[in-house]
Amino acid sequence: GLILGIRSVTVKKHLEHIFEKMGVETRTAAVAFAIRASRRMTKLSSLPFAYLLTQMLEDNVVDLALMLEPLLSS
Repeated sequence: GLILGIRSVTVKKHLEHIFEKMGVETRTAAVAFAIRASRRMTKLSSLPFAYLLTQMLEDNVVDLALMLEPLLSS
């Protein structure tokens, strides 16, 4: 919240919405969800997911929020 200039209560509310979309209740469960999602995405590429994502973000090829949207909306 400090970096974004928003209150901690606002951060918590955003996290609640994200957790709801992910179908999880804790930060730990959200991390596990993200790891599983990254493994599914890695299967689609011959490059390691982290390297591929880093390159795409650096080249402004992909917007991370748009990339994760299908995972969160399902």
